[in-house]
Amino acid sequence: MHDAKTSLYHRRFLDAAIVRDISLAEREKRPLALIMLDLDHFKNVNDQFGHGAGDEALKALADILKKTSRDSDLICRYGVEEFIAIIPNMSASQAVDRAEVWRKQLEKNTVNCDENAIKITLSAGIAFYPDHGKNAEELVLCADGMRYKSKRSGRNQVTIA
Repeated sequence: MHDAKTSLYHRRFLDAAIVRDISLAEREKRPLALIMLDLDHFKNVNDQFGHGAGDEALKALADILKKTSRDSDLICRYGVEEFIAIIPNMSASQAVDRAEVWRKQLEKNTVNCDENAIKITLSAGIAFYPDHGKNAEELVLCADGMRYKSKRSGRNQVTIA
């Protein structure tokens, strides 16, 4: 159920959990935010400083996500450098605030690896059930589209649907 590098839930766990969380949000008529984020220029970090540095960058972001999330939030490693947070009962402004906290904390952080001080940033996209997707696939696609919009707009930012 957990990713070995970050200790976060992995994608297979997410695939089942998101269906449950959407059903619960529908039944309780409460919002459900999905935040998709990834590390900017992650390939460059791996290429320039090695995979150990990339692993440390992943761990740094995972630590920030864990420390600033509620017990009811579900934080998962979705891809190589992609993460998804499923956050129940959170308004749009609260979701943006949360993603901005993550972005700012990572931006201030320095990853140290083999005497290299590496600065890392993230790009994030936010979507809400049911406004931006009626099922898990639609919701993830919308958040992913917003994440790409953040990247196209210069990276190190949060975009909401």
